[in-house]
Order: sequence, then structure tokens, then C-alpha cells
Amino acid sequence: MKKKILYVSFIVLIGVYGVDYYIKSHDLTFIKFKINPEFGFVVDGKDKVVYYISLNDDAKSIYNLDMFKGKSRSDALAKAIDVAKENNFLVDGEEKSVTVTVVSDEEDKVDELEKKVNDEIKKTDKEIQSSFEEATKEEVEQFGKIELDSVPKL
Repeated sequence: MKKKILYVSFIVLIGVYGVDYYIKSHDLTFIKFKINPEFGFVVDGKDKVVYYISLNDDAKSIYNLDMFKGKSRSDALAKAIDVAKENNFLVDGEEKSVTVTVVSDEEDKVDELEKKVNDEIKKTDKEIQSSFEEATKEEVEQFGKIELDSVPKL
């Protein structure tokens, strides 16, 4: 009887952690960056980049999907900044700035992510000035259409 109770408890515990893992992997946020290359990441609840999109020609010319494959949001952002520097978009001695827009279903998550992203930018390069823009109505509507199953995998 003890073995059966222990076994059932173990199965329930695995199920609870499995559901939590599934939910976090589907809790999506869109983060858009404007350096001059303009690009965005769709990030899951575990802060992993599940999709990357180039939003202008400069981004298309210097970034590719493989650069961000399997990376955390923090590592992907650091890589994007390094590549922008290598391609003379963030030049030493000149004003360096990044504008960030965070789109999420949860308003309190937006504020928290903005702080984290600001810290990650400063960690990568203390000279970069970051600012934050509120998402436009169109960005919010487009984000609402994103579902994990519809996002191409990296």
C-alpha cells in the first residue's frame, strides 16, 4: 500500500512539474529592438528565444536565424549587440542607443522585462543608452495572433 501511495504521489508530482513546464514554454512575449538594425525576438516563459524576425533591411543583412538558435534572451541580445558593433551600427565615440518595445499579455510582466532588458544592455555595453516605447495598437494586435504552434522553430 505504501508503495502504491508513493508511486501515485510521484506521478502527480511529475504531472504538476510537467504542466508548469508546458505553460512556461508557451507563455510568449515579443521584444522589439531598434538600433538601426530593427529586429525582434519572441521569447517563451523560460526566457528562451523561440523566434527571431528582421524588421528592416539592415537587420536582414547582418543577422540570421542561426545566430539566436537555442539562446536565452540575454545571450541573444548580447550577440545582436556584438554583431551590430562589428557592422558599425554601434560605433565607439558616437552616441549609442537602443529603443526597446515589449509586448505581453501581462502588463506587470512588461515592466519587469523592461528592467531586465535594460540591465542586459548595460551588462553588454555600459555606453549604450536604452529607452522604451509603448507598443502600438498594431503591434499588440499582431502579438495576439502569435501562438507557439504557428511560430517557426529556430
